[in-house]
Amino acid sequence: MSRIRPAILVALALIALISPAHAQLGGIFDGHQDVGVVLHPGSASYTPGTRSFTVAGSGENMWFGIDDFHFAWKKVSGDVALSADISFLGTGGNPHRKAVLMIRQSLDGNSPAVDVAVHGSGLTSLQYRDAPGVDTHEV
Repeated sequence: MSRIRPAILVALALIALISPAHAQLGGIFDGHQDVGVVLHPGSASYTPGTRSFTVAGSGENMWFGIDDFHFAWKKVSGDVALSADISFLGTGGNPHRKAVLMIRQSLDGNSPAVDVAVHGSGLTSLQYRDAPGVDTHEV
């Protein structure tokens, strides 16, 4: 579990602009939608019995100055703790596919953001974009 301090939240401002056309999801999330330009529309579902979410999407590698992916989101402020048990459905596929816990300033594709990513290849990383449209950095 990761604890984000208020100073970081002020700098990131979290999701300030939420599209009124978002899809409802249930569980802990307020909604889900595609961010950026995707080849195929994404989807997300919630299973109450197991309290689990399944998120699917297409897009580009979240690395350069813009992100393209499907995002299940919740608008929050103040101290935030993020945790998840993550697994991928199926084997193989693109080694750059990712499941991430992310904080974004907005739903714009080029938004400043910070995330902890688990890649399809098993790699884990801390990634961040500190200004709109700049390349993502990795720790």
